[in-house]
Amino acid sequence: MHQKGQTLFEIVTVIAVIALVITVLVKGLTLSLKNSRFVREKSMARNYSNQVMEWLILQRDHSWNTFTGHLGIYCLNDLSWDDLTWPDLGACQDDEFISGTNYQREATLTAVGESNQEVEVRVEVIWQSPRGQESYPLVQNLTDWR
Repeated sequence: MHQKGQTLFEIVTVIAVIALVITVLVKGLTLSLKNSRFVREKSMARNYSNQVMEWLILQRDHSWNTFTGHLGIYCLNDLSWDDLTWPDLGACQDDEFISGTNYQREATLTAVGESNQEVEVRVEVIWQSPRGQESYPLVQNLTDWR
C-alpha cells in the first residue's frame, strides 16, 4: 500500500511538470509570434518610409526651388510616380491610410538655417498594432547638390 501512494505521488508530480513545460512553451511561442508580427510590421513601415524619401529626392532633383517651396507637413499615403504633383498641405486625417493597409505616412519638410540650401525631411509611418500605436521615423537632410 505504501508503494501505491508513492506511485500516485510520482504520477501527479510528472503531470505537474509536463503542464508547466507546456505552459512555458505556449508562452514562448506566443511571444515569438508577437515579435515576428512586430518585425514584419516594422519592415513594412521602413519600406513605406523609404518610398516617400525616394519620392522626395525625386522632387528635389527635379527642381530645388519647387521643392523648397513645399515646406510643411504632408500626408503621403498615395504617391504619384508618374508626375510631380504634390498633395495638399496638411497632416493625415484619422481615416486616411495607404490603400489596403492600416499605415499612415506623413512627411515634414523644414528649412535648415536661412540660406535655403538645406531641408530636413522627417518621414513618419504610423500604424496600430496589438501593442498600441507604433511609428517608424526616418530623418534625412537634403541639399541643393547641383
